[in-house]
This record gives sequence, structure tokens and C-alpha cells, in this order.
Amino acid sequence: MRRWNQFLFTILVLSLTRTAMAQQASAPTKEVAQRVASYVGAFNRRDVAACANHWSETSEYGIAGAANPIVGREAIRNAIEKLLSTDEEFQLAIGDQRFRQVSNNVVLEEGTARLASETYGAEYARYLVVHVRQKGTWYRDSVRETAVGTESNDTEGLESLVGTWKCEADNATLTVKSTWKHDKRFIERSFTLQDKNGQSVTATEMIGWDPASLTLRSWSFDSQGGFEQAIWNRDSDGWLIKADAVLPGGITATEQRSLSIDSEGNLRTQSLEQQFGGRLMPGSKPVTLIRQTTNQVSNPNSQQGETP
Repeated sequence: MRRWNQFLFTILVLSLTRTAMAQQASAPTKEVAQRVASYVGAFNRRDVAACANHWSETSEYGIAGAANPIVGREAIRNAIEKLLSTDEEFQLAIGDQRFRQVSNNVVLEEGTARLASETYGAEYARYLVVHVRQKGTWYRDSVRETAVGTESNDTEGLESLVGTWKCEADNATLTVKSTWKHDKRFIERSFTLQDKNGQSVTATEMIGWDPASLTLRSWSFDSQGGFEQAIWNRDSDGWLIKADAVLPGGITATEQRSLSIDSEGNLRTQSLEQQFGGRLMPGSKPVTLIRQTTNQVSNPNSQQGETP
């Protein structure tokens, strides 16, 4: 079952909090994180001038849903002033931040932003920021946002993940069962991998909205001691999942994988990129798990599957 154990990491969920990663953050990313916190503080104080000073002179701001970006510090300042000059008290919060240093003077940041007010409620957007260092100071040079909805529909679209699926290969069977939990706030997925000798490995995953990090997230644990935490983002075909994991032997791992559902309700997953113990590994071929009908679920002998 050795090959399947790695396959479980691809389809399942086994994870790592970001503590170790944060401890290894470079000095530039720490400086950028401080600037981001400074910007959020200025926005929530309604300090328009301080907000504007966080943008470069030639910066661009691509607002979710807007046809064209706002270009230039002065234009961005005017847009912020227009928003904050109303009687509405907007509050900005940032969650699920990830930083990547590209060079000594460029750092990329991605995360989720939550903009809330009493009248409009809370709206969420995924964002990507290019921070540049100019004369020793970090500035927001480019920001691109993608809307991800509001608090009322944070688990919208997950209905298709409820059901039972199976896949057979290498003399083993993988079964995935998913059900709604806690007033449809979460989906619980159970995984059972059983070989021809009756030996099995199991895992459990919970998927739901994380109000602290402002994103859809999953938490997973397996019977061999591995665990995972992952972020789920919508793409054109389904979900793009970014996972951090600790494997049973104590090795840390990260992965980006896709998950989609075809017209017949079958699950299709593929590992796009993996790192095991800091070593970059190639992705995998797509794997399809066949949705089971009511009769197939009640009669195990009628299993279907597609070899990965």
C-alpha cells in the first residue's frame, strides 16, 4: 500500500499549521507584513492620507468586478476617500496571508480581505499584492482582487461534494463518503483505503468556512498519525486546494491540487505540485473516483472505479 499512501496525500487531507513557516520568514516578508498591518490600521481609522502613503506613485488597484484598474497613487487616494467619507463605518480585516519573496525588493502577498459595515454586511475577496521596496520603504505597487462572496453563502457550491465515491487500483479500493454536518455549516468526508488482504487506512476531513482566516478551509487527520490543513479556492472547473501537511513519519509537506466534478458526478483530482521535506516533487496524473448510486452503496459487490 506504499504507493497508495502517497495517493492518499493527493486526494485527502492531512496538515500543518503555518507556525514553522512563519518562523522561517525572511526579513523582507516580515517588513511587508508590518506594512500590511499598518495599512489596515490606517483604513480602519479612516486616515486617508496614511492609506495613500502605502501605495507607490505608479500603483494599480484592480477592484473585484471593475472593468479597469485604478491607476496611480492620487487616483487610489480619491477612491479610498470616497469610500471612507460616507457615514458608513467600514472595517477591513485581512486573513490567510501568504508571502513569497521574489527578490530583495519585491514580495508577493496573497490572502483574503473582509470588508464589513452595518448596512452592507460582510463581503470577501481573494487578493494578490505586489509589494516593492523603494528607497528603503515598502509600497503596494499592484493589487488584484477576486470576489468570493458574503458570509451568507460561504459554503455555496459544496452540495456536489455530498455522496459516495469509489476507485480501484493496485489491488486496493478507496471509498470516499461525504455528508453535511452542523446545520450544513460543514461537510465531513471520510476516506477508507483497503487492500486485498483487508488492511486499511482511514482519514477524516472537515470542510467549512473559517471566519478567522476569511476563507474556505479543510482540516484532516488519518489513522497513521498524519494531519493536514488546506485552503480551498474556486476556479473555473472546481476547486484549487493549497495544503500544508505533516506526514506520519514527521516529514512536512505541501501540495497544490485540483478537485472537480464531471457531468456524471464523478470526482476528478490531480496533484499539481508537491514538496516533501523541502524537496520539490512532480505532480501526478488525474485520478477519477466514480460516484456510487443508492444500489451500489447498499451492495458493495457492485463497485465501480477507474484506475489512476
